Amino acid sequence: IFCLNGAEAAGMRLMSMHEIMKKTTLASATELLLHKHQHSSHNNSQELVSLIQEKFGQRRDVLHSKRTIGRHGETTAPPTGYAAVDGATAMLNTMMSEAQSKMEIELKNCEMFNFTQLFAMDETRNAVAQFNSEANVAHGHVLEASGWIQYLTLEISDLKEALDRQERDCREQIQGINDELEIVIADLGVMENVMELTACDDASAAAAFIQTDAHASSNALVSCQHCNQGRGMVMLQNNKLQHMLSNLRSKTARGFVDQHLKIGFQEASKMSEPVSLSQVDVAHMRRSHGHQHLRHGLQHHLQHGRDIDLNLTDLNLTEVPEEQPPSDCTVTDKCTLKPGSCKVLTERFMLITEGISDKKDELEDQLKEVQEECEKEIRIKKDQLKRLETLLGEQQGNLALRTGEQNEAESGSHLKSMEFDTLSDEYQVRMEKCCTNLNDLKSEICALGKIRGEMKNLQGQNVFITDCEVSDWRYEACSATCGGGTQAMKRSVLVHPVGGTECPPLEGTGSCAFEPCPVDCVVEEWSEWSGCSAECDSGTMSRSRGITVHPQHGGAECGQLDDTVSCHVQACNKDCVLADWSEWTECSKACNWGHARRHREIAEAPTGTGSCPWYWSWERVNFKWCSTWSCRSMMPNPNLLLKCQEEVDIIVLLDGSGSLGSDGWKLSQHFTEIFIKSLEGGDELVKVALLLFSGPRTWAALQKCYSSDPSVEVDIEADCGVTRVREFTNDTAAVAEAVAGLEWPAATTATSIALAQAEQMLQHGREDAKSKVVVITDGWPMSQYATRLAANRLKSKAEILWVPVGANAPMHLIEELASLPKEDHIVKVNAFRDLAIPEKINEVISTACSKLEIPSE
Repeated sequence: IFCLNGAEAAGMRLMSMHEIMKKTTLASATELLLHKHQHSSHNNSQELVSLIQEKFGQRRDVLHSKRTIGRHGETTAPPTGYAAVDGATAMLNTMMSEAQSKMEIELKNCEMFNFTQLFAMDETRNAVAQFNSEANVAHGHVLEASGWIQYLTLEISDLKEALDRQERDCREQIQGINDELEIVIADLGVMENVMELTACDDASAAAAFIQTDAHASSNALVSCQHCNQGRGMVMLQNNKLQHMLSNLRSKTARGFVDQHLKIGFQEASKMSEPVSLSQVDVAHMRRSHGHQHLRHGLQHHLQHGRDIDLNLTDLNLTEVPEEQPPSDCTVTDKCTLKPGSCKVLTERFMLITEGISDKKDELEDQLKEVQEECEKEIRIKKDQLKRLETLLGEQQGNLALRTGEQNEAESGSHLKSMEFDTLSDEYQVRMEKCCTNLNDLKSEICALGKIRGEMKNLQGQNVFITDCEVSDWRYEACSATCGGGTQAMKRSVLVHPVGGTECPPLEGTGSCAFEPCPVDCVVEEWSEWSGCSAECDSGTMSRSRGITVHPQHGGAECGQLDDTVSCHVQACNKDCVLADWSEWTECSKACNWGHARRHREIAEAPTGTGSCPWYWSWERVNFKWCSTWSCRSMMPNPNLLLKCQEEVDIIVLLDGSGSLGSDGWKLSQHFTEIFIKSLEGGDELVKVALLLFSGPRTWAALQKCYSSDPSVEVDIEADCGVTRVREFTNDTAAVAEAVAGLEWPAATTATSIALAQAEQMLQHGREDAKSKVVVITDGWPMSQYATRLAANRLKSKAEILWVPVGANAPMHLIEELASLPKEDHIVKVNAFRDLAIPEKINEVISTACSKLEIPSE
């Protein structure tokens, strides 16, 4: 068997006894025996050799050497005795039995070596395959880690560029806002100086204001219709003030000056008729104003880093003679400012100042918003960058680990391959030796048998010699299943010996279960999960475990060594999810076209850069027309008034600013009285509150009212011109009577403070009643910014209904301030006289109340 596997490859094979016997001759047998005799230690081999020499006439030189030289070099005498054939036959039988025993031992040793060596070679080959497999797996991880490193490196590079770009853009944007804010703050300082000069609360200051320019022909507002490239403009015929106003640098400030000087001119025109201005004065003012615009233009170009070539060269020229003043006059509007009209101009300047202050607040809010947004975006990008760098570090560590595993597996593969080559060489050598030894022992047995038979023939004896023949070994159960055990062996006699070799042992103990026992794989505990590869949009995180004991000899495999799971599966940028539409509300009005409303709440908030529609957007709020008939069609007489019979808390804000004029005030006062009388008071009907507002009269009062310093003490009524005439009551008649007794404040318009006061008054309203605020006004609020903030806060608690009166009412602003839909919350009155028309009064009543009583005749 061994020769089949090993020695056959070298051209060797194990021969059978029959083959050897056929080739064995007496001469070759004798030669073999004599050769064995030279290396034998058998006690009686000398006598046997002498007998063979005598019988078969072998070479005397060989025999002589053996006869004359003993085992220890002594000279011996020729053999005498033991020449009988029977004695020789017995000795040959003994020698054959010894050879047979040696052959069994050699066979068993060769079988053992064959099994163990082949097993070791198989294990080594499997180890090579295992190391190769591990190297391939590690190489796959190396490629994966390398891919991640390349990807993350690019992502980090792109993100760093985006971060640098974001920081640069933010710096430029913030710097731009700061630059504009600096200009606006400087303009605010200019206007504060103007306000100091135009303080009309002090008679001496007012007189000083009127006399600020002793060289001026008069102190007046001048309207030039064909100035400013035909767009018209209003200027102060007061060089000192006009010079200060011309130093305003921001577009916002100059726009407010232009707007309010025009309105001031219109208001002054109501007090006195405009007069004409001479063409000389007009030319002087236009030149002065033109020089100021040129200065601002140069400043603008220089601020923006533009080079201006002024061609400043020395010229030797004669001065151009002055133009001859024309004898005629160009008719131009001119309104002279008298001490009594100082208040008008002061209020305009207060509005200009507050408008610039609004711009400052807007810029500060914009700056804060931009800074917060920039900080948020930069923080997000830095967090992403930190996350990517952490992942990059993990993958670099993973690359090093996996590269080491690959190198270790490759090294193991090479070592095991060399070990296999060594085992293979050892196997070939030993198998060749086994074949040689076994063939030699078989040849020896055959040679001894040949000589034994020939010796019998020489004696003329016709004797049949029969050697003992036994069966193959029968093996009992092994004491172990692996790792080496023992087992009992038995065999029986097939042919009993007759003059031949004795039977070998029939029982014995042999080795078994040579193969090593299986060794199951032992693994380490799982490592911690790695960081997620993505913040969102489904990333992966992994963990691994190492091998403590590798599987051997068919032991249980290690199983999964790497584990990967999904993480952050949510979308990075997901818009919010809206709930289903609510039911339609009742109609907002009983007539004159109202609206029913339905809305959708947010079921799931947005994530990342996802967005959610504004509450009042069409995705979340729908309106549909209802009550599509006129209130007039329901009235038996159009001059009758409707009656509100709804459970509602109504706060009426009555504008008493000076812009109304005395007639406007009286008509607004009368309208408010009639409106409140039309409200049916009751614990389950209307409760009404009344607030009269104008605004601060002086610059000092304005600073108090709009101060952001909580330590400043402000008297809302005395300083800010806002009076709570009545708190909530169901005695609507008493509130209407109080309206009739009000005096006209005739100051500025602090609408924002009035709205803030109304928000506080709502605290005393009913929880289960609707809340509405009705604002009757004619002009611009002092602070648009503060008014927007106050209106937005108030709209979260009540509906705001606006009744703008007159052509100067800021409709675009009021549309921002009104609750939605604006068709249900704005009743435009074109002129103050229209406030006395019953149909217009009914329009306001039907807009404020959804449940009406139709009067009968």
